[in-house]
Amino acid sequence: HIFHDVLIFQDSEVLGDHLLVTGEGKIDIGEEPIDVMIVGQQTGPSSRREDLVKLPASEYRRWNQSMGFPDGYRKAVYGMDLAEQRGWPVVVFVDTPGADPSEYSEEQGQAFAINEVIHKTTSLKTPNLSYIISQGASGGAIALTPTNRTIMNQYATYMVISPGGCASILFRNRSHESIRSAAEGLRLTAADAFEQGTVDEVIEEGLHPGHRYPNELLARAKRAVVRNLGQLLDLRAERAEMARREKFFAMGVWGESDAQRHTDTLAKWACEQSRAYASLVAAVTAYFAVRGGNNGRPMDEAAVKAQAEARQEVARMIYAAQR
Repeated sequence: HIFHDVLIFQDSEVLGDHLLVTGEGKIDIGEEPIDVMIVGQQTGPSSRREDLVKLPASEYRRWNQSMGFPDGYRKAVYGMDLAEQRGWPVVVFVDTPGADPSEYSEEQGQAFAINEVIHKTTSLKTPNLSYIISQGASGGAIALTPTNRTIMNQYATYMVISPGGCASILFRNRSHESIRSAAEGLRLTAADAFEQGTVDEVIEEGLHPGHRYPNELLARAKRAVVRNLGQLLDLRAERAEMARREKFFAMGVWGESDAQRHTDTLAKWACEQSRAYASLVAAVTAYFAVRGGNNGRPMDEAAVKAQAEARQEVARMIYAAQR
């Protein structure tokens, strides 16, 4: 409905490849189609939990309640890298209760994978747009929403943590009253997000949620995506990154020092730090690639293991350098 000539990137070796879809397509803006990179989270055959629990056990586990794995987030980074090389804008669809918190994901560097996505989304040298279609919660959503423009459905939610998780931390229980208090404090509705400036536009769904009348919502969504993306197409290279950083540095109030805040200066410093960070990543990754690549010969099992250990070591070094 929104895009055409879509080509989805698929890799059977990526765990949860279907949870975080990445691909390329075209969108009609004006008289000519524009090439775009598409990144989208999927909840499964339905976004309603009561429908998901009725699925066969194997299918329910496969969808993992829409919680993405590290490999999926790294695939999103690959798509953004490709978009940057081709000069294409990136459109992201967000719908997740958060990233997968399992022991497997932690062992595979879930926190580092989310960090990679945040860094890439923030420093991208082409314009990007995020669209929160239903649930945008925790790091799994935050990673994909630091974009030039963020839009959101009227009945969608956007939060740094789920109300249940927040209640467990703050009130040490998950009672209905505690969860309600946490939800009120999180200010997670579209109206709240728009008032705070964390989203740029709210798409009206009318008297009923959009999933009941999907064609009407899709028509509104397409108009919103086309309009917002069309306004961003002139942002390229450093201008795209600078505009994005200035937008986020302008958010919130910094108390007494707020009058002295200069978002353009802060954005320039952040861009310089981003370039230094990218240089460090490239240098350290190249070093360990040579060390773990078995001198250019086909890699055996031991070399593959060494390369995986090297990747974790790179992540630890980068984290230490950022502190």
